[in-house]
Amino acid sequence: MDQYEFSRRLRALAGATEREYPVSEIDAMGILGRLGFARLVRRFQATMLAAGAGTLAVISMKAFPVSAPLLVAALALAHAYACIAVVRIFPYWTPPTALCEGLLALSRFEFNDWCHFDANMRNPLTTVNNTLLSDLCNQLSRDQRRQKIEIPNRCR
Repeated sequence: MDQYEFSRRLRALAGATEREYPVSEIDAMGILGRLGFARLVRRFQATMLAAGAGTLAVISMKAFPVSAPLLVAALALAHAYACIAVVRIFPYWTPPTALCEGLLALSRFEFNDWCHFDANMRNPLTTVNNTLLSDLCNQLSRDQRRQKIEIPNRCR
């Protein structure tokens, strides 16, 4: 993927225009802050869901005296299915302002070494998820530690 396609996909993921979220003054630390905040909110929600599901599982296991291992396994699967259903019905909320500003600013960002940034991306930039936000923050922080390299639009 070239840098133009990367920028296009990021703008599509942001789902907003630069008129709504001006990004001209946002630097690398500002991008990291915005994307990191969005990631933190999503991780906090996942932690709260896991804690709530674990608490409900313990309470229900104690409420039903189950001695057969097959019934315990069935009850555990029912709890897992309930957690998946809750996440499907009520997906994680992501702060729209922080996410849009971060993605739009990253789409216009001048990288120090685009080739290394692109080579180490693990996500295809199709949906916003925790892995994508973590990967973008990680790659941007690594790019900021590299020296500026001027390579014409192609990577070796």
